[in-house]
Amino acid sequence: MFHFFRQLRRKLLSNSQLSRYLFYALGEIVLVVLGILIALQIDNWNDQRKLQARQATLLTDLRSDLQETLDGLQFGKSLNAHTVVQYRFLMDAIDQNAPYSEQIDSAMAWLPMFHVPRFTRTAYESLKSQGVDILTNRTLKNQIANLYENEFPYLKEDQTQLEWSLHNTDKPVYINRYLRYRDNGDIMVFPVDFEKIKADTGFINFLATLIAIRAAGIEFYERTMAKTEEVIAGIDRELDNLE
Repeated sequence: MFHFFRQLRRKLLSNSQLSRYLFYALGEIVLVVLGILIALQIDNWNDQRKLQARQATLLTDLRSDLQETLDGLQFGKSLNAHTVVQYRFLMDAIDQNAPYSEQIDSAMAWLPMFHVPRFTRTAYESLKSQGVDILTNRTLKNQIANLYENEFPYLKEDQTQLEWSLHNTDKPVYINRYLRYRDNGDIMVFPVDFEKIKADTGFINFLATLIAIRAAGIEFYERTMAKTEEVIAGIDRELDNLE
């Protein structure tokens, strides 16, 4: 091919066909430019494919972490919701001056328990180390950042702190006063003096506060779960687009 062009160029020059030679030279320049542009376009395509592959890997890992977090939040919400049912049963029994029953023992057994949320951050930290701007979907990028930087910290550091505060102050007082741990080889049993509990205004106020904080926490669990599901759905759509 190049040998042919060289021969053609010599022939045109030897015949003094300057206009044709200029036309030929221009065509040769155009071919070179086109070749460069095609090479650049191929490089751009390759870079784009590499970027899409990196995004897909990061988003896949992030989705896995978020699903694990979502499963944990679902478990925590269910556990905390069950405790609220038990606490309200206990409060109703006190309000109605009900006699002691084994069901009251069962309800009291849930007093020390509450769920602390855990968030899997491995993929998000990897994303931050590479630069969040690697994600080209701006809306999804903002949703992910908001979830990890605002929603998760609020549930763990703010809402849960209310539980920890009560757990470390009033709760031990009443647990030590009215509950006795006993290992029967299967579960911990909690014999209680229910008549003293019904007469203890401090315990009743503590129980009411516990119910209010726990119920509010469940609402924040639900809100965080909804935000997490929204981001997972956005990741799924973006992964489809990257295929």
